[in-house]
Amino acid sequence: MKAIPNEFLEQYYPLHIEESKTVAYSGGAGFNRGGNAHRIFWRFLELGTISIIDDRWLSKPWGILGGEPGTRSKKTLVRYSENQDDPRREALGSKQDHITVVEGDVLEWVAWGSGGWRNPCQRDPELVALEFRCRL
Repeated sequence: MKAIPNEFLEQYYPLHIEESKTVAYSGGAGFNRGGNAHRIFWRFLELGTISIIDDRWLSKPWGILGGEPGTRSKKTLVRYSENQDDPRREALGSKQDHITVVEGDVLEWVAWGSGGWRNPCQRDPELVALEFRCRL
């Protein structure tokens, strides 16, 4: 569902997208930085069942030719349906099926950041500073 427009998902499925944005500094360092990860929070509006199909949960996306690795993906099911003030947080693996969700539960999905290309020390320091200020 990560490649489907949020408006479509909210119109056709019983969920609400609470957050959808990139994750600063999640791409690996390199002469060319790796792309940043994407964070999306889905709030479920009724009882249902979901499946998780993801990669880069256990190992980091590698860099190439001296580039640094990106960040790993992470999926957490926050059980607000059980306790609004102190919900249980359930870590999910990369491949899981038949996960029951209840109205109010939130799936926090952070995709992986990609690895960098070539040695990051070969980059122009001013460009690195600019990207840092822009949270890339």
